[in-house]
Amino acid sequence: MEELSIYVHIPFCVQKCAYCDFLSGPVTVKKQKEYSKALLTEIKLVGETGPAFCWNEQLDIDWIEKKEQTIVKSIFFGGGTPSIMDSDDICCILNAIREQFIVCEDAEITIEANPGTVTVKKIETYRTAGINRISLGLQSTNDDELLKLGRIHTYKDFIESYSIIRKQGFENVNVDLMFGLPGQTLTSYLEGLKKVIALSPEHISAYGLIIEEGTPFYQLYHRHEEMLPSEESSCLMDSEGRALLKAAGYMRYEISNYAKIGFECKHNKGYWLRNAYLGFGIGSASFYGNARYKNTDKMECYIKELLNYDLTNEHMDRLQEILGIECNFLTSEEQMEEFVYLGLRLIGGRKTEDFFAEFNQKITDVFEKQIDDFVEKGLLKIDSSIYLTEEGIAVSNYVMSEFLFD
Repeated sequence: MEELSIYVHIPFCVQKCAYCDFLSGPVTVKKQKEYSKALLTEIKLVGETGPAFCWNEQLDIDWIEKKEQTIVKSIFFGGGTPSIMDSDDICCILNAIREQFIVCEDAEITIEANPGTVTVKKIETYRTAGINRISLGLQSTNDDELLKLGRIHTYKDFIESYSIIRKQGFENVNVDLMFGLPGQTLTSYLEGLKKVIALSPEHISAYGLIIEEGTPFYQLYHRHEEMLPSEESSCLMDSEGRALLKAAGYMRYEISNYAKIGFECKHNKGYWLRNAYLGFGIGSASFYGNARYKNTDKMECYIKELLNYDLTNEHMDRLQEILGIECNFLTSEEQMEEFVYLGLRLIGGRKTEDFFAEFNQKITDVFEKQIDDFVEKGLLKIDSSIYLTEEGIAVSNYVMSEFLFD
């Protein structure tokens, strides 16, 4: 059986965080309901007629046969804040996926949740529906830092939400933390990390703040970098935080992700391994059949067109137009680029034999100059796998960019 992952984008939140550049924002409950119905239509249409990859007239694809030979290994509800939605709507979306696809009995099914939006009823409903992993967005244990980020919750709210999740029997929980925040010190970050470790979640994501253009943070800080921790301080937060996590039994398996043994996030790991996935909802991306495509990011268009779509219409080019999909078939060079720069996000990198199996070429022949250069500089290692050293991880964006063809 071929493996597939599914991502569902829920673009809603109570309020937009000051640092966030994701496709998300607050809307009315009515709009959430309309969006949920549109999602159900998209899932049904794609399930019955195939993803954009199958709509190319030059391809002869028997999608139904292909779908019957494909099993869904992970489902991820991301946002935004998926937990802001009515939990019954989340269940309907999950049921629609199960109706259209073969979902593995032990599939990893994750929903992102924010403290302040978690209730006993919601968590009970998630568990009954088969969701088995919750990713809780804490970001900081310091209330002043949370306020500066524009978060709606306090650390006390987080503790209450975490307790509800545990009491309802969830045994796979991720907690998100950030470092390099305005006013944050090495001491405050490490103290916060110790508090999270003491709670013993199965997975911890710890990543540095990035000031994205177009956000309130960009307007506030890009000309006043002195208000942020220095680069040296942020690097110490990262390195000393890694040491704390390692000592507590958390394995670093991806640049910003740590897990206890057996609790790596299967869904996110699939992205770095270039496994096939389908995205549903506005702005969601898909990767299937060595093609990448993305839905429209226009909410009103998405809802209006899908709610009015004739489910008996067999002209799929119209649906492709509705969803604003542009299908990009990757060249062999683009596929090789992705193999390397995505795979290098994983601490263990990618096996060299997998590169040969996929492209019938040795990775050391295709990228000889880059590999020799970075190995000599101590930024890269290559044996049975190709992977970054600790020094290489610190400058990972630079190293990865050098594997792009001109």
